[in-house]
Amino acid sequence: MSEELLCVWDLGTPCSGEVEIRPFFNKEAGVPVCDAHVEQHRCILFLFHNGYDIEKVVDATPEWRKKQMLTLVLAGISPEGSEE
Repeated sequence: MSEELLCVWDLGTPCSGEVEIRPFFNKEAGVPVCDAHVEQHRCILFLFHNGYDIEKVVDATPEWRKKQMLTLVLAGISPEGSEE
């Protein structure tokens, strides 16, 4: 019997979705992270790569980050390549 994986990513929000071992840190480490936190991580990276202050982005709510990301996407900036 295999043990259930627990998400280790703490972004101050509840976990949701499937927890999988995912490659992080230049694919050098596998980290158990849920779908919701992976999506939030991508949003944080996207905003950071587009000039947002990382401290402000991390301290912001997921809703604020999502709105900022949507604003950039609607302006024609693609979120592709923001994964890590």
